[in-house]
Order: sequence, then C-alpha cells, then structure tokens
Amino acid sequence: MITTEALPIDLSLKDVLLSVERTLITSVLIACDWNQRRAAAALRLLPTTLSEKIHRLNIQAPEDRWSREKRSIGGRRAARLRGSAEGGIGCPSCGSPGATTP
Repeated sequence: MITTEALPIDLSLKDVLLSVERTLITSVLIACDWNQRRAAAALRLLPTTLSEKIHRLNIQAPEDRWSREKRSIGGRRAARLRGSAEGGIGCPSCGSPGATTP
C-alpha cells in the first residue's frame, strides 16, 4: 500500500504519466532504430499520433543518428545522379535515365 508519506509532495499524476509515456515512446523508438512507422505499429498507434506525441513530449533522436542518415541519403542521391549523368539507370522508381527521385 502506498502512503502519502512515501510520495514527494510536488508529484502529480500528470507528471508521472508524461514521464512514463516519454520513456516508453523513447524506448520503442530506439528499439525500432528511430523508424517512426515501425514504432507506431509496435505501440499500436497511428503514425500521425506518434508524431504528435513525439513533438509534444519533445523527444529527439540523438544528433549522430540523424547526421549519419543524412550523409547516407545524400551519398545515395549523389551516386544516383552520377549514374544518370553517365548513362546509368537513373531513377530507381521509373527507370527514366534523366530523372531521379528526391
């Protein structure tokens, strides 16, 4: 049984629930390698709902995670552009040699 003496005076139910929600969402995002669609599915939420919660709770991915992803995306995009300029396959979606997907 919890007594009032065991609880901090300034503790509120809202603060506890926000903390639990933040911890759970962060843990699932880490387990899903920060893929919000997979995390939303694991949490049984719509991706838009998870996105709103991430914004509201100010949850942010580690900086090195995003910089790595941006570099790899930029590298693939640059290689694709080089391939189309050199007569390569170009756009992987439609196969058009002059077009690339953003």
